[in-house]
Amino acid sequence: MSTTSLSLSLFYKRKFTLRFPVSLLALERYSHVAGDLHTEDEALTAIADVLTTTCGVEKPQPEDVEYFVSRLEEIRLEMEAESSGGAAASSLKTFGSSYADYLRTIPLDRIIMQMANYDFARAKVLYCVLDRSDVMLMVSEHIKGRMESGLLSLEACMYGFGGSYESNRASNVVTHDLKTDAGKQALKAFGF
Repeated sequence: MSTTSLSLSLFYKRKFTLRFPVSLLALERYSHVAGDLHTEDEALTAIADVLTTTCGVEKPQPEDVEYFVSRLEEIRLEMEAESSGGAAASSLKTFGSSYADYLRTIPLDRIIMQMANYDFARAKVLYCVLDRSDVMLMVSEHIKGRMESGLLSLEACMYGFGGSYESNRASNVVTHDLKTDAGKQALKAFGF
């Protein structure tokens, strides 16, 4: 079996494929200084500062700068692909779409704090030490887990009160559209 066909764990990648981790803090720091850069020398100085203060590189070499710039380009392309590949917006609001919209409004540092159960030391490792790609993978999995948990809670309530999805509803089940007068009357008959 060739090693190229294996999926690399984030632990393997961190140890053997990353020159050094480019943390979210490093990217944030770079974004703050990048706007004021006018010359290539200023850019190199700023990158060297980011590497020494946030990436653990004591004496940045040209290869380190090249690596950092290549990672910036990878991240830029990834973000462009994510923004252009989004699903078409639907006018229909559902529990899932509303919850997903809510999760998208939470700033990344707050999501990381939630992932770390508000333990600042653990959150600091995620934001300041680990590589951005690893943290974004963990954030994505965390959000998927929250979505599944929310959906499970909704289904527990729905099925607990005799509800079902239309696709697995028995043919003899009577449903009431609560937007109609007949549905409102049926709701009143149940005591609501």
